[in-house]
Amino acid sequence: MKKPKLTIFIGLIIATLLSIVCAYWFFFSKPTTFLTDEQLLEELNSTFKGVDAKTIQDKIFIDDHHVVVPFVSTENEYSLSYWEWKMRKWQVATIENSGELRLWKIDQSDPSSYQFVWNIHPEDQLSTISIYLIRERGFIISDEEEQDSQE
Repeated sequence: MKKPKLTIFIGLIIATLLSIVCAYWFFFSKPTTFLTDEQLLEELNSTFKGVDAKTIQDKIFIDDHHVVVPFVSTENEYSLSYWEWKMRKWQVATIENSGELRLWKIDQSDPSSYQFVWNIHPEDQLSTISIYLIRERGFIISDEEEQDSQE
């Protein structure tokens, strides 16, 4: 009678350890080598219809798990793609069809992970960009009295 209980207990321990190892392997594995230009173009064009990526300009590693890839489309638009290492593969997080200045918030709860990115067309002849870090502002009107909503 004790032998079946011991067998079940050992089986549960083995299943638990196997689950932990699989979860670690699946969610916390180190990223593989990033995709080649050809693979990036294939992935961008097959995943998002209408992107029509023609040329990969660069691969900018923000950290081990996040990469920004600026590219030019067949329409000569300067665009950005954001890549993340998730579920043991490189996946497109999002694509910006315009290369305008954006703030990529990699970890919403960690402002030190925020990155400004852009891919502006050289014909725009942009020489400087001024970035103003202004807190969200607003106000509330109640009984004809204005109050700052940040209070």
